[in-house]
Amino acid sequence: MEILTKDLDIFYPPKTVLKKINIHLGEGINIIVGKNGSGKSTFLKFFAGLIKHYNGTFKYRGLNNFEGIKKDFGFQFGEEFLTLNLKVSEMTRFCGKLHGIDNKTLGKRITDLIDFFELEDKEIQFLSYGNKKKLLIALAMLNKPKGLILDEPFEGLDFVMKKKLLEYLLANNFKNIILSTNDLNIAKSITSSLFLINTDGSILKTEISEISNLNIDQ
Repeated sequence: MEILTKDLDIFYPPKTVLKKINIHLGEGINIIVGKNGSGKSTFLKFFAGLIKHYNGTFKYRGLNNFEGIKKDFGFQFGEEFLTLNLKVSEMTRFCGKLHGIDNKTLGKRITDLIDFFELEDKEIQFLSYGNKKKLLIALAMLNKPKGLILDEPFEGLDFVMKKKLLEYLLANNFKNIILSTNDLNIAKSITSSLFLINTDGSILKTEISEISNLNIDQ
């Protein structure tokens, strides 16, 4: 479940967003921090195969292997990945079918996730920002993946749900979680590998003590 990158540049032509990335995302929880616009979402979307322009290499299970990552990981990005005129149950059922989950198993998983995230079964367009975020996280977990890639999963959640989600991520046996956050309190509460995206587009492994005084919530 380890991901290695070597001299990886990620760009939206003609702009290079992230450059010369040489990091090891090992098992456990890997946290990506950085200012708004620094490239956190771009970095995570790269591993989902959503960013086509890059130089350098990455390895997953020893191979340059987007399909392996997509098979083993659940992904949570923004609400542009939701179909707004569907109900919560319809969206989850649709995604479950795409994963090939049988009806009986799918029904139980949908019920469990809707209950856990305290979601109302109504059209997604009428959900609040926080409830859309909870639905996106639920969809990432729907097929019980081995790992998770989560883009700002705590943003927009109330403090009760933040605590509940954090405890769930820490208690469950996901082999590898890669998540971005601007909430240093969240980062401090997780024993993890921490990576900072710098303003020049580089990514370096760091420690919470080294960035506690940085104002990254910009």
